[in-house]
Amino acid sequence: MGGEGLAYLYVMLSRSDTAMGRFIRTFTRSTFNHVSVSLDDSLSCFVSFARYRVDIPLAGGYVQEDAQRLLYRGNPLPVVIFRLEIPEAQRQELALLFAHAGEPDAPIYNTLGALLSWLHLPCPVPGAYTCLEFTNRLLGTRYRSIPALQKGLAPYAFFEGNLGDLVSDNGSREDLFFCRRGFVKGTGDTFAHFGRVLGRVTRLTKAPDPIAEFSFANREAK
Repeated sequence: MGGEGLAYLYVMLSRSDTAMGRFIRTFTRSTFNHVSVSLDDSLSCFVSFARYRVDIPLAGGYVQEDAQRLLYRGNPLPVVIFRLEIPEAQRQELALLFAHAGEPDAPIYNTLGALLSWLHLPCPVPGAYTCLEFTNRLLGTRYRSIPALQKGLAPYAFFEGNLGDLVSDNGSREDLFFCRRGFVKGTGDTFAHFGRVLGRVTRLTKAPDPIAEFSFANREAK
């Protein structure tokens, strides 16, 4: 630890080896396409906003990302990890917030915001976040892109390289993430997800949002 009563928050940028990841990097001109955060010093478990199932790229929400989910493809996963020192009291608050990841009524993925980000158009949706919006909320920042986030957090650089050099995939595939839905069910899930997003855009649907209620120490956005 960095001192008595202190802990660490880890912010990881990753370069996903998926069609969606490559698509995002092409339009954003970024080396990385995903952001995850963690309180785990072993770096074996993160939380973020990402897909629920391996074969459904556009339907997602607030999820836990363990080493199996991150490394299942067996290829190197290029990452850069930043380590921010935080008070122990804030670590406890974050731990409670992270515990909501994976719950049935947890906030959902802001698919509209992700799509419009390629045009540099912000699209906040109540109770929905992209991985970048989620990280901004935690840090009290307003970075408009992953490259801007990377530049702003540069002083906190902790590791850069292949995540597989730090943690390993134990081969477990029990997480629902690995249960493929197939084309028909996957299409239905995607339409249902967009329906939930639109319901929140129009404010016809309301859902608990512990992330919106969280307040972290403000940091200057770049």
